[in-house]
Amino acid sequence: MLQRLADSVKQLGVPGYMPYMIKGTDTATGQNVGLLTLVDPIVSLTRTSNRQNYPVVGSGCKFTGPAADSAVSKHYSTQFYVNGLRLAMIGAHLVAFPVDPSRCAQREAQATVLRGLVDQVLSDGLEVILLGFTYTLLSFSFSLFSSPLFSLSLSLSLSLFLSFFSLSFLFLHVSLFWISPSFLEV
Repeated sequence: MLQRLADSVKQLGVPGYMPYMIKGTDTATGQNVGLLTLVDPIVSLTRTSNRQNYPVVGSGCKFTGPAADSAVSKHYSTQFYVNGLRLAMIGAHLVAFPVDPSRCAQREAQATVLRGLVDQVLSDGLEVILLGFTYTLLSFSFSLFSSPLFSLSLSLSLSLFLSFFSLSFLFLHVSLFWISPSFLEV
């Protein structure tokens, strides 16, 4: 599918996009994750199989069911070398329905797994870009900044995810982008 998308973009006059895929472990949907990029990664896409128990300490989900654990079934991690800087890119898609208490608790566990991956990459001396699909509720969303190019927004479902990261985030449409602060200084 990604190759077809790259071919379609090329037909529109924008050549050079390359697809990269890694098999997901989502048994419910069978979905995989991938990346379409003009810059080739310097390492193959990988994933972590780490799991986290939930509910997590300090959970904001009001989950009352039995304790369980979760991994991040749809994500990838890779590395790039750009302008003399080694950086890691982590793309993730968390489980749906964040307002359901059990799904919310599972998302918190997934966010904790991702936080561990980000911490690992940072300790290896790389800058980090974290990309992810987020579900937001317009009734709970508010805009902090808006321009024709991007908007910075927070929402209830997003803030529960972001509470696992004490960092700055840029929210663009339905995609969550986080870039290491030192990367912005380049």
